[in-house]
Amino acid sequence: MKKQVYLFEISDITENQVKLPYSTGLIWGYCAQDDTIKSNYELGGWIYYRDKIDSILSKVENPSIVGFSNFVWNTQINYKLAKKIKEKYPNCIVVFGGQGTPKSDKVSNFFVEHPYIDIAVQGEGEISFKEILLENLKENPNFKVFRELLLMVINSSPHHQDQELKILIHCQVHI
Repeated sequence: MKKQVYLFEISDITENQVKLPYSTGLIWGYCAQDDTIKSNYELGGWIYYRDKIDSILSKVENPSIVGFSNFVWNTQINYKLAKKIKEKYPNCIVVFGGQGTPKSDKVSNFFVEHPYIDIAVQGEGEISFKEILLENLKENPNFKVFRELLLMVINSSPHHQDQELKILIHCQVHI
């Protein structure tokens, strides 16, 4: 049985239209190219429009990892959803990224205020999320390695093959 991944990029419905989940689409599209990820994970749900919390939660079943694309317009609902998911599925890894996720100089209080969030990703999320998925497949995943990895420079990017991609990642582990 494959592990379940759920991605959240919640937007409001305005005049019967909703912003499609571009950021999480890029992340999942990049991750799904990896054969190990394809063999071991499936996208259990892709939540991209605002609805009642209970309605959204009813679509989440046995998640291994949930990823939230966090922006000013969805921060509060993301916090509520993440907290409820962690309460129901305490072994689920909760990952936050996006412009609404605090930068490295403010991230320590973030984990104190939101202990249900395990990992905060800064910058481009494709490579970081892929590495999180791969680590989660190990018999004894060690997400503490991400705590030590404050700045990782990678020489290739899915978007800019000739430019350096800097990824800032910080982790708080509750498992």
